Amino acid sequence: MTPFFFTESNLTCTSDHDIIRIQSIHLPTFLKPYIEKVGVVASDGNCGFRSVAVSLGLSEEKWPTIRKELKNGLENNKGVFCKILGEKLYIEVLKSVDWEKGPAPKEKWMQMPDLGYVIAVVYRRPFHFFQPYKILHFYR
Repeated sequence: MTPFFFTESNLTCTSDHDIIRIQSIHLPTFLKPYIEKVGVVASDGNCGFRSVAVSLGLSEEKWPTIRKELKNGLENNKGVFCKILGEKLYIEVLKSVDWEKGPAPKEKWMQMPDLGYVIAVVYRRPFHFFQPYKILHFYR
C-alpha cells in the first residue's frame, strides 16, 4: 500500500469528503486499491519533502530531515548517482536538496523525476510519482 499526497497549492480540503473527491479526480482507477491514504501537505516549496516525510510516518515538519538524508545519500553514493544523472545534473540535484531555512525558492523545490531514484535508494522502498498523464516508478 502506498500513501498519496497533494500540496495545498493545487487543492482546498476542508473535510474527509474533499479528500475523497480529490482522490477520485486525480488517481487513475486501477491504482486506487493500492493507495493506503490520501493527504494534503503545506505548499511552501518543501511540499515534496513534506510528502516523503509523511509517507515515512513522520510529521510533515520533518522536511529538513528528509532533505538532509537525501543530501547525505547523494554524497555517500556520488559515483552511482553521477552515472545515473550525469555529473552536471548530479550537482544541480545536490544543490537543490541543500535547504533548511523555511519556504524554499523554486531552485530548491523537489526535482522530479531526478530525485525519484535517490528517494528509492535512500529509503530502500519503491517511490511513485504521479502527474496528469504521467506516472513514474522508482525502485532500489
